[in-house]
Amino acid sequence: MKRERQLQNLTIIVMAVALLSLSVSFAAYEHKNNRSLFSKWDVHLDVASFKELTNIKANSKDVNDTGVSYSVNLPGPGSSYSFQVNAKNNGTINAKLVKITLSGLTESQKKLIKYKVKYGNYEYEETTDNLSVELPAGQNEIPIIVTVEYMKSDDIVKYQEEELNLTVTLDYKDASI
Repeated sequence: MKRERQLQNLTIIVMAVALLSLSVSFAAYEHKNNRSLFSKWDVHLDVASFKELTNIKANSKDVNDTGVSYSVNLPGPGSSYSFQVNAKNNGTINAKLVKITLSGLTESQKKLIKYKVKYGNYEYEETTDNLSVELPAGQNEIPIIVTVEYMKSDDIVKYQEEELNLTVTLDYKDASI
């Protein structure tokens, strides 16, 4: 009887240690992947921070959480249009910018028009992926300045003003992935 009780106590201790080990392992796994019940993803463009930086104004604009679509007319060579909007991370998960997409220019327009994005201290003049620019969690923001400029050129015989319909999109991912 005494031997059975000792065996029973040993079994209980082994099971308690196993359960404790599983609990600690799961907690470490959750912490590593930053996916607890209390984690929050909140990375977006701050619509309220949008401001035009040039005398030329957009004909229309649509600012959403991940990008800006707009149309603008550039009156001629040397003219440009710029705006600023802030990217914000109000969540609890560190984010990283992985791709910037610049779209809307035709191949012939690309020869005459320079389209660029200044993101923090970095400047991009074309769609760029495989980026890893951090945006830390918790009320952090990065200013983004988008510029479209009609370049001066001696090759331009006659300029015909046309409306440019452009979009800039920013893709963010969890920085721990």
